[in-house]
Amino acid sequence: MKLSSLLATAVLLSWAAPTPAQEQAPKTIIIAAHHHDGDNAQSVAFSPDGKYVAAGFGGPANGRFPLKPRGGGIAVWEVETGRQLHYWEEYGDIIKLEFSRDGESLAYGRVFTPGDSVEDNVVVVRNVKNGKVSKRWSENRSRYQFAMSRSAQEILVGRDVYELTDFTRVNEVGDLEPRCLAFAMDGRSLAMVHPVKVPIVDKDGVERKQVHSLVMKSLAVFDAVRLEKQRSIETSDVASCYALALAPDGKYLATGHNAGVARIWDAANLTEIRKIETGFRGHVLPFFAPDGKALAVATQPTRSPRWKYDETEPSGFKIDHNKPDATSEVLFLETTGWNETARWQFEDGSFRTYYYRHGKGDLHPEYNPGRFVFSPDGKHLLAGCSGVVLVETSTGKFVQKFEVQRDRP
Repeated sequence: MKLSSLLATAVLLSWAAPTPAQEQAPKTIIIAAHHHDGDNAQSVAFSPDGKYVAAGFGGPANGRFPLKPRGGGIAVWEVETGRQLHYWEEYGDIIKLEFSRDGESLAYGRVFTPGDSVEDNVVVVRNVKNGKVSKRWSENRSRYQFAMSRSAQEILVGRDVYELTDFTRVNEVGDLEPRCLAFAMDGRSLAMVHPVKVPIVDKDGVERKQVHSLVMKSLAVFDAVRLEKQRSIETSDVASCYALALAPDGKYLATGHNAGVARIWDAANLTEIRKIETGFRGHVLPFFAPDGKALAVATQPTRSPRWKYDETEPSGFKIDHNKPDATSEVLFLETTGWNETARWQFEDGSFRTYYYRHGKGDLHPEYNPGRFVFSPDGKHLLAGCSGVVLVETSTGKFVQKFEVQRDRP
């Protein structure tokens, strides 16, 4: 390849803002499909030191309670060797994975329902060294969101804060269970999307006493050390938000919405800086590079089940699955002018969920799983595509595929 071509490619893929000559979107880089057994990962994570990666795979369950996993689970590998260290069977959808700041613990959130309104949602913490369960929260079936603190050895489960040493509950944040939450990498900020209580007024205009509805419309930022609310807004714009990311320094917020929309917010005053219309279908997942110089926005093409009553069926109900795109798109924007600098397409990018939803409901595991994450040094991207793959950030070049061995260790 000529030197001029190499230089052009480097400019195209850099995080810097485009020059006036680069008015059109960059050419899409195709990341070819690679053979793998089983589903694509629903969620992925890098350890803070970059030595380990983890991936969560959804799967159905056998029988009734107690349920037994059938095909799903969580795997942990060494990055350098690709050697699998652990595989833990699990059923349902693994919507989030996160290592503790010291890398010694791995937490995951699992949601599941067999379709009859019985919720079986949990947050689990495991010891990375020995693989044993350190703590399991399953008492509150509506609690499945969590985040690892970046300033202390603590985990936020819903709105409750626990020590990671003995899992003592030490504090609480906010008033209501959040739909999504995230810590900034510098450990100073915490952001949440959560509902607010709205009075119910009858047809005569009289407000009912001690009765209210919950409406998802609050975006809030907290001091992550003191756990005090710094600012919040109420806006209908966050009603469709199922994914949230904080810039490493806490300066910006990014929210992922349906219709391929991502919104960028100034965390200092919670004003919207930019509305990014990606042109993608469905919900998108935003996530920042570790140096804060890039924001990535990824599509979430998923095959998810829904059921409804149907008297024409022998069982009395019918299950439908949507038909997702096969590919997953990822676009990159620099964080100065929010201009697009690169666009990738994973050929094998769709995934499955196993949460049998009936009616509307608020739990949508297909909208918010963390299927993409940058390595701590920002040089690589871990993706739940073609199973689980590692890709070079600067070029989109395939680096490594992590093989799942479900029979060992």
